[in-house]
Amino acid sequence: MKSRRWMMRGMAACLMGCCAICLPLAAQAAPQKTATAKAQAKPTPKCVVMQFTDDTRFKKMGSDQRITEYLMNDILASGKFQLKVETPITKDMEAMLYDDKRAEVQAAKDAIESGDLSAVFEGPAFADESAQTLAIASKGQSVAPAVTASIGKESGADYLIQGTVVQLGQGSWEDEDFNTVKTVVGVGLSFLPGGSLLTNLMDHMNRQTAGFSVLADLRVIQASTGTVIWTDRVEKRAGKSETNFLVGRSGSMDLSETDYVHALKNAAQALVDDLVKAVDDKTLVLD
Repeated sequence: MKSRRWMMRGMAACLMGCCAICLPLAAQAAPQKTATAKAQAKPTPKCVVMQFTDDTRFKKMGSDQRITEYLMNDILASGKFQLKVETPITKDMEAMLYDDKRAEVQAAKDAIESGDLSAVFEGPAFADESAQTLAIASKGQSVAPAVTASIGKESGADYLIQGTVVQLGQGSWEDEDFNTVKTVVGVGLSFLPGGSLLTNLMDHMNRQTAGFSVLADLRVIQASTGTVIWTDRVEKRAGKSETNFLVGRSGSMDLSETDYVHALKNAAQALVDDLVKAVDDKTLVLD
């Protein structure tokens, strides 16, 4: 019995020793856990997708609305961005910037009439960092901070994702991949008996695609300052292809609205792919 009591006393002493060691360690770990929780609680920058502007003569076809919708869907699918709202902001940003510039022009006109030329040439419209229009705004330039800050405040967003349809056209083009394969195969056939005839036949083969081409820009703008922090441009096509033996033949295929829609979808997807890659590569940092 005595040995059992001694054993119990020994176990109690060990437990007390472990507690004496573990309690300080727990006290030290608590601040680290709190710091980690605070770091995780840091708010993620919020973005909004602005309606695209259409700088082409086909604006009435609704390409700006369609490509905005496709872009929004692809951004949501990427899971890389915290969007303040899951619908595009339909404000005509280009019109808002135009109104802002018009106010600057009027101020400059008043200054000229009063003889104060310094007020004109030192104005924000003449600064190198100020973009004259949204469509030509490059990285590092600002676009009417008063306008972007107003949109950001109203929508609760830190960044505006906005794009422009630069060109939209219909035409035909040769399939470069097909031509490359044709050349490689032709070289191989030339070494076979009768290969020269087959090679000559292939020289008259032609694969062309008739369809739509979309050239589009995308930019990310810091709402509070109007600064363009990232830009991208893509050109994507969609249509129907055919192989024939009449070199130079083109425009013979009937196109549909589906081809037009696919071209817009391809452009939107390419822009989002580049946007996600920029975030992953840290060339675009949203903080």
